[in-house]
Amino acid sequence: MNGIMLYKEVKDLGTLKLENYVAQEKRDGEFIRAVKSKGKVVLTNRRLRVKNTYYPEVVKALEELDIDEFEVDGEMTLNAEDDDFNVFQKRALTQNPIKQKELAQEIPVKYFVFDVIGIKGKDLRFKPFEDRAKHLSNFLGANLGFLPTYEVETIRDIVKTKNGEGIMIKLKKGIYEEKRSSINVKHKFFEETEIRVISFDKNNAGLICKDAEDNVVQVSGKQSVEVELAIADKGYCDINIQYLSKTKNNRFRHPSCREVIG
Repeated sequence: MNGIMLYKEVKDLGTLKLENYVAQEKRDGEFIRAVKSKGKVVLTNRRLRVKNTYYPEVVKALEELDIDEFEVDGEMTLNAEDDDFNVFQKRALTQNPIKQKELAQEIPVKYFVFDVIGIKGKDLRFKPFEDRAKHLSNFLGANLGFLPTYEVETIRDIVKTKNGEGIMIKLKKGIYEEKRSSINVKHKFFEETEIRVISFDKNNAGLICKDAEDNVVQVSGKQSVEVELAIADKGYCDINIQYLSKTKNNRFRHPSCREVIG
């Protein structure tokens, strides 16, 4: 298996010459590398952990594709338009084999291919992305899909309107870099708000803080010291956070502390 390409985050799209790029929707799930050789498929995550037993319906769908060999990157998500990452996590984290089989029926997933590294014995790593993307449409079937490419501003507006996580922006002429890429980036749509944290637990990174609604946010570095002192003094601390969206239970998704207000 080849190395994995990671995407640098960019906040200001004005730093890019957008005419040289295309973009895909960034789905909210688990990165999965799928490799098929001699008819057998192996799924691995970023940590190279084999995930076949977690997603048996996707293994079956990929093995049934009329392609003998391939190596692709994709995102495993809920098989639904409305992603709920907290629900998906049950599939991604459950290790018990019996429970995994039960969850395969209760919480169906779908695998979205977004890059093709090799296909039918051909190594595509050094081909431009616009050529690799021509193979994406081969990955359609039960529990399978692919992420089509669009002009950057077009897909940005579409994904932002439906409260999606963000977009992946890829240089049309870019090769597949087996590292954190210098030419391919991700752009997330964050919102900001102020919350009042009233308790915390310490960890190696600083503090895991909670507010009265049980929202949890990590606070690190010097900010964690400020928060700890404020809670000891007043019983609370107001902080400004950024987050992607809210869950159906009104919890913040992927919150991070931007500023300690006091």
